[in-house]
Amino acid sequence: MEQAPIRVLIVSNAPDLLDRLLHVLIRQEDMTLVGLVQSLEDAIDQARRTSPDIVLVGEKLEGEEDRLRRLAIQAPLASVIALCPREDTLCAQRALLAGARAFVPNPFTDDELCTVIREVYEVEAERRARLSQQASSETTTEPAPAPRGQLIGLLSPKGGAGRSTIAANLALLLRQETGKEVALVEARRTLGDLDTMLNLVPNSTLADLGPDASSVDEAMLDMVLLRHSSGIRVLLAPSKIDEQRAPDPAGFEHILDQIQQRFDYVVADAGPLTDPYVSVILQRADRLLVVVTPEMPALQRAALFLDAARQHGFPTERLDLILNRATARGGVAQQDVQERLGVQEVLAIPDDVPSITYSTNQGVPLALSYPKSAVSTALKRLARQIVGTNHESGEAAPVAEKIRFVPRPLRGLLGIV
Repeated sequence: MEQAPIRVLIVSNAPDLLDRLLHVLIRQEDMTLVGLVQSLEDAIDQARRTSPDIVLVGEKLEGEEDRLRRLAIQAPLASVIALCPREDTLCAQRALLAGARAFVPNPFTDDELCTVIREVYEVEAERRARLSQQASSETTTEPAPAPRGQLIGLLSPKGGAGRSTIAANLALLLRQETGKEVALVEARRTLGDLDTMLNLVPNSTLADLGPDASSVDEAMLDMVLLRHSSGIRVLLAPSKIDEQRAPDPAGFEHILDQIQQRFDYVVADAGPLTDPYVSVILQRADRLLVVVTPEMPALQRAALFLDAARQHGFPTERLDLILNRATARGGVAQQDVQERLGVQEVLAIPDDVPSITYSTNQGVPLALSYPKSAVSTALKRLARQIVGTNHESGEAAPVAEKIRFVPRPLRGLLGIV
């Protein structure tokens, strides 16, 4: 059977380089040109439309690493080859770290360019063939259900309750208590806070996975999951207020599914109740932590949320109430909070504004900066409770056994369409 030609997309805004590439490629019988674009931004859309095997990038890469990374993520079937000036010793390193499969020093000979293109194509073709063969062999026997990490969702009916602070510290403490793999996910479509709280540079976020994230796999996740010094991995929300490239809710659910297959614990810091990802967290969470503060507006919102959840079939056995800043001067007493919200137990976290403010400003969570503080002690109890519950119940329940919908009245309360 005759082999299909290697499909090549060229990215270059340099006329001389473009002429040189065209001169070489049009003479190769086993290669065909599927497009010419001038920027990496245009290359992302072009790659989706033309499905190239190879993307030759001749654009200057300094300062363009993020776009090259997005191209590698959003066009995962295309292998990127960077054309790097011979005198620029760092160009190749920048390209490979951003997701390129290989580089060609420029100026180049015909043989140098074509040899790299063919070798990269052959290696990638063999890798796909082996993956396909492996997948085919696995379907011949009934596979055992893959273990799934426990998903702990944090939700605040009212903003400013300290939910993100609790989420960040809880993820660190789960890692400390178990030594297992822990992921912290900022489950919101725009503008999160975890990068500041953890002193992380947001050089990759949910936006890098694109609106349709249904094909996201382990390799793509590795490129966007940031590594914190504590050992946890972090997936940040998009850093722009007008971000339109974030995954849609179905894509975000697929991402969560992939993360749960890789990590023992997944802590999801949900955004405002109107954020479309909230419905995904409600559907999938093995444990939902509702964070409130001892203030009447916060309690009023929490009461509305809990009443709607009880009346419309939400599995409240998966729900726990966290009373943050429980000892705040002038706050509603814990007993009154329990009576107002109709709950038997709450986990009370004491008030310690100075320590929390300092740790947030320093980008060092309280669990690391003040590990013996009253707040850290309370959160450590929560982490141990979650670990103990997980040990008692075994693996997390399959999603099919959980609620598969958010009742319409509850959706109305959350502002979900």
